[in-house]
Amino acid sequence: MPVGTDWEHVPGLQACQLALSTRTVWARCPNGDLARRYGVTDKNPAGDYWKKIPGNVTCFTAPGKDTLRGGGARGCLRTEAR
Repeated sequence: MPVGTDWEHVPGLQACQLALSTRTVWARCPNGDLARRYGVTDKNPAGDYWKKIPGNVTCFTAPGKDTLRGGGARGCLRTEAR
């Protein structure tokens, strides 16, 4: 697992929470929308673009390679595999 030396600004999305898995970066926007960063590789750690995915959550985590689990306002649990 490579370790970086600094942070790089990635434009295009305002995020208030990030979750990182082995190959994926997930973001929650202030309004609860979810997005996934595509094109993340060892040679391109910033990735290429954000794509919003259906759903709205108040919190989430990324426990697996491409798995996302989130909780909504009514306490429901949602699992998303991409």
